[in-house]
Amino acid sequence: MVIFLFVALLPLGSLTAEGATTTGQQLRAAQREARIAAYNADSERYRAERQVCDARWRKDNAEHCKAMQARRDTCKSNPEQCREDRLTRFSQRFKTADADGSREEAKSALPRLARCFDRTDADRDDQISSEKILAAKAHYEQRRPRRDTPKV
Repeated sequence: MVIFLFVALLPLGSLTAEGATTTGQQLRAAQREARIAAYNADSERYRAERQVCDARWRKDNAEHCKAMQARRDTCKSNPEQCREDRLTRFSQRFKTADADGSREEAKSALPRLARCFDRTDADRDDQISSEKILAAKAHYEQRRPRRDTPKV
């Protein structure tokens, strides 16, 4: 318990065996590698646990799942309409959250955007706008085109 509290109190990371401080990014990479190793060691058990967890989430969030399934069906039948709907939903959320486009507003209203705030804010004025977001999205899609095959 004491060790856990000590690690939780470190401001920028945690201590490694050598005593050097690791960054949050290094820590997440190590955790990701550990998850991959655990999956490779016993993939069937991992899949079964994941299915149980997913089923529990779907049961607890049935209305959300129905809405998402309806959205997926719409996207399959009419992908262009789906893109327009996503842009409309984003615009509504951005307008609701946007008083001055600051980092704090992004954290509270658009948490996924807050995580990539620095990449989105190209001119480093600590303000984002819908134009900057669309430019960042276009840059990202240019660097990493969409996959034709679905995620597994």
